[in-house]
Amino acid sequence: MKAPPPGRDPVDFFLFDAKEDFCEYFASAMAVMLREMGIPSRVVEGYTTGTLDPNSGKYVVKELDAHAWVEAFFPTYGWIEFEPTPSQAPFLRVDSDLGAGAPFPGEETDQSINDPDNPRFGREGEGLGQQELDPGVDSGVTSVAEPFDPRPMFAVLLILFLLSLIAFARFQIRFRGQRPIDAAWGKARLLAAYAGYHSHPAQTSYEYAAMLGSAVPDAKTAIQDIAESRVRDRYTPVGASSADEERATTAWRRLARTLMSLVPARLVSFVARFER
Repeated sequence: MKAPPPGRDPVDFFLFDAKEDFCEYFASAMAVMLREMGIPSRVVEGYTTGTLDPNSGKYVVKELDAHAWVEAFFPTYGWIEFEPTPSQAPFLRVDSDLGAGAPFPGEETDQSINDPDNPRFGREGEGLGQQELDPGVDSGVTSVAEPFDPRPMFAVLLILFLLSLIAFARFQIRFRGQRPIDAAWGKARLLAAYAGYHSHPAQTSYEYAAMLGSAVPDAKTAIQDIAESRVRDRYTPVGASSADEERATTAWRRLARTLMSLVPARLVSFVARFER
């Protein structure tokens, strides 16, 4: 399903243009229309019953069973579930001869658990994994946060760490076998390009160093040291000395710390443009 156009209300686009989408859209549309009629409503996310396993006699609930539906509030009865998505079966209702004002079986007779004035209201009967998504209506319900599971965060951090190691290894391998000054110059230009400062083919070493130093003042001294060592190595009769090589290597380490601090912001900006 395509996303709503920029600036277009998602529910309005779903009802009058797309007319088909996922369960979140059906539930959101029903909640909005109920609220227009003055009926308190909320969108609830959780899971369907899944598939019955004949061997174990238990239901198997998978990620694809994630679902969204609607709960509407009726005085003396509380929050009642409704299924607006056509592809899903409606909720089963238990027939009851109870009057409108009578309490449900098993409830307190002095104050119904479904009474919004009851401090226990909304704290019982909520399914595991459900989360109330109700930004527009203050229903007086205090949702109970699920226990924080740190494992997904650790998994993401581990993946990022491994990707960083792979990127570092590829970066180093690219300049393996080069002389120290050539390696320092090549690494500086490549890392600067990652940070958004690309070199021009017509620039001399000094011109590129001046450009990068002007754009990133903290990198000015380091890139100038590398450029001077490179010019001395390439264009003087005696070439670069061991002191020049040490100077370029040390300058590269300083420059790398400066440019690496700019790369994450560059990546975030690139991802933001890609998503737009």
